[in-house]
Order: sequence, then C-alpha cells, then structure tokens
Amino acid sequence: MIKQPVLILQVFFLFSTTSIIFSWRMLYLPVIVKYGSMKLDHKRFLPCARECLATSWCSCFSNAYVETNNVHCHLYKDQQPSEGENFFSIVSLDVTRGNLALSKPVKQSSNYHIFKPEYVVDGDRICSGLNFSHTKFEDKYPWLQVDLGKEHVVQSVTIWNRQDCCRFKLHDFEIRVGNNKITDDYVTKVFDANGLCGRHVGGGIETDPFTMMCEPCSLAGRYVTIQITHFCSDCPEPNINVLHVCEVEIYGFEV
Repeated sequence: MIKQPVLILQVFFLFSTTSIIFSWRMLYLPVIVKYGSMKLDHKRFLPCARECLATSWCSCFSNAYVETNNVHCHLYKDQQPSEGENFFSIVSLDVTRGNLALSKPVKQSSNYHIFKPEYVVDGDRICSGLNFSHTKFEDKYPWLQVDLGKEHVVQSVTIWNRQDCCRFKLHDFEIRVGNNKITDDYVTKVFDANGLCGRHVGGGIETDPFTMMCEPCSLAGRYVTIQITHFCSDCPEPNINVLHVCEVEIYGFEV
C-alpha cells in the first residue's frame, strides 16, 4: 500500500508551546513529532504567496497558524523574521513535485563559444563533455537566469557543477528569486533586486548535487538568478570570474 505524503516538522526555535518556527518536506513516511502531526496542502500557502507578490517590498513570506484553520500571512522585506515572532514557514524541498526549470527559457550574461545556457535546463546531469553553460572571461559578475514563465513559490534550487575539470569556478554565488528580470548591465555590478534564497561563500562546489534551500522562508517570483558576486582569492584564477553550470533544478509550486 502506498502511503500518503505527510509532513515532517523540524523545530528551529521554541519560545512557547504555541510558538514554533519549522520547515517542512514531503516524504512517504509516518510522522511522530513532539507537538503532534499536521498535514497541510500546499494550496493553503497560496494566499500568502499572492499577498507577497502584490506587495512591492516583500521578498519572503511565511504562514502563522494561531488555530488549525486560521492562516495569517507574514511578509518580510529582508527575509529575517523578528526575534520571538510566531510563524510556520515552508522552506524545504517537496520531492513529490517535478523540476520547474526543465526546458524553461534561460539566459546568461555572455556565451563562451558553444557553451550555451540552454544546457542547464535540458535534464542532463552528466556534463563531462561540452554540454554545460559557460560565460566569457571578461564578465566581472557573471550570471544566469531561468524564466519560470509565471510566478511560482520557490523552495529550493539544486545545482550540478561541471564534472570534467575546473570545479573551482563555481564559487561565491548568490541565488535570488523574484519578478525582476536581470539586465545586461549587471555584469559589472551585483544584482540585488530580488529576494535572496541563499549564498555560497568560498571555493567551488566539489560535490554534486548542491542544494540551496530558500530559508527561513520560501520566495515567490518568476525569475531565478545565479550570480557570482565576489572574486575568489584562494582559487587558481583569483582575478577571473567565470560561471559554468551543468544543470539547474528548481523546486516549488505555481502561485
């Protein structure tokens, strides 16, 4: 018999028995938690996602449950809730849904020879030949942006690095989600117009896959951007930034 997807609540902070910050993920497992089990459909979060999208300064949202059937939306400008605030947030990968990035339109700051950005959304995670994206060496802050086509709640982004060599090049990057489309001039400056899902600091990604969870709460928007934001002083090419990616997978749900 196939078990229904259920929620695992992961407690981060506890201020009282009714004040819990948690993340969730869908798994085919029974749930036993200290404060009981709770089943939630992702549609319960859509009103808050829409409210965030309609608010110009909102970069992140969460859902507070005062009672089981009463949902209160909390919107955040800087993605950090106030200390002691009571809220439930969706931040973890929902493995029961598909990759939102697959075959979606994608653009990068520049194209180095045949290494086009479309490779990162082709579904091929094995990139030991020529099937990965690669920007030009002249880009100061190279970037890549996936267009989801319409607004989605993004919970996580998974990246596969180039596998034949030069893994150090995928270093010091940020992942952002929002409705602002990146423009060509951001090759010389850091893009910060959309909400920050997370950042990787330091040398290149050495193991695949690398998953960035959008924490402490999920982000809503149409565009997902990956950009190198610093030079890597301890890398073999400390004065050159090149963004190369094998595959990008984005998980969440449509608003």
